[in-house]
Amino acid sequence: MSEPTGYVDVRAYAELNDFVDAERRGLTVRRPFRSHQTVKDVLEAMGIPHTEVDLILVNGSPQGFGHRPSAGDRIAAYPMFEALDIAPASRLRPVPLRNPRFVVDVNLGRLARLLRVLGFDVWWSNDADDPTWPTSAWGSSASCLPVTADC
Repeated sequence: MSEPTGYVDVRAYAELNDFVDAERRGLTVRRPFRSHQTVKDVLEAMGIPHTEVDLILVNGSPQGFGHRPSAGDRIAAYPMFEALDIAPASRLRPVPLRNPRFVVDVNLGRLARLLRVLGFDVWWSNDADDPTWPTSAWGSSASCLPVTADC
């Protein structure tokens, strides 16, 4: 194994700490990196999936997953912000649908019940017909995810 190019200081915030070793949660961790590695590689080597990261700051500046760190860089990784608008900063992915609403086809009643048990907003009716069921839910299907077994 080759020697590392250098070391960076990495800090995971909020629920991203769930992916970090228990003794390192909430702390700044010194991590080795090699010249071919990106910020994404460094975070994933710590156990943080890149799909959970919404914002990366390197030395206080927003950066993308492809940024190559330099020795001594300070990397801060943040999950999805719930109450703070970070629109002026660079988002790493499109804003996810945080409160999904499902429109479930008539033949998937059991799935509709299970989704409701899990706390999701679900529209299902045993007498909805195929041409109208997606638009029947909450008056519009624009923000709803249709679930069907029809191909």
